[in-house]
Amino acid sequence: MFADKLILLRKKAGWTQEELAERMGVTRQSVSKWEGAQSVPDLEKIVRLAELFGVSTDYLLKDEIAGEDTAARTAPGVVGGVRRRVTVEEANAFLAAKASAAKAAATAVFLCCISPVCLLILSAVSELTDTGLTDTAAGGIGMIVMLLFVAAAVAKFVSSAGKTAPFSYLDGEFETEYAVSEMARERMVRFRQKYMRENVTGAMLCVLSLVPMFIGLLFAPENELLVVVLLSLMFVIAGGGAFLFVHAGMVRGSFLKLLRESAR
Repeated sequence: MFADKLILLRKKAGWTQEELAERMGVTRQSVSKWEGAQSVPDLEKIVRLAELFGVSTDYLLKDEIAGEDTAARTAPGVVGGVRRRVTVEEANAFLAAKASAAKAAATAVFLCCISPVCLLILSAVSELTDTGLTDTAAGGIGMIVMLLFVAAAVAKFVSSAGKTAPFSYLDGEFETEYAVSEMARERMVRFRQKYMRENVTGAMLCVLSLVPMFIGLLFAPENELLVVVLLSLMFVIAGGGAFLFVHAGMVRGSFLKLLRESAR
């Protein structure tokens, strides 16, 4: 029936009811009523829906139309046998969401890298000093702090995935307006220097992260607490490098995803 077909086509296109309503020039409540079989759009809107989804009006109105029902059940991003066309507005929204997701994911990686620091330092303090901090207390507090950091990292990962979830149709087949390809290429060229800078800095930080530990072993090997502190600093510096790698890679990947279609 019409309501079921409308739901199928909308989901295949990766649109919410609000997005479809905006394209149709109606309210979300109207789309909700159509999909709930509470009302049927007028002929003009039926024609507009057919054009929007790349199907015939017969397919929308009749219960069985051979061939087109199969066409409507194609790969993600394909509706009615026609690949979804990504507009400039959608592309800009995707790039903004991906940039935000890149920061969230990079922060999550950084938090994972530094999560053991508190446990290392507290354990060293309990063993090497007379602060009265027991091994059990140090281990317990350190584990709690580490789990808090890991939990925060998981939240960041989930947040990162949620930011780009509305654009999951880009994982399937799609085509872009000419202006989208030009815009993506231009922005990727502008990002190239930052991409190289973040990758070079990230690589340097990962290599230099070993320096504090070697300094401690060379100049104060008898000071075990200092060595542990410098070892912890190694995790922080390496985490900074990982942050830059992840951020640069995800942002550049967003440009490449939009350019994938034009490269075919």
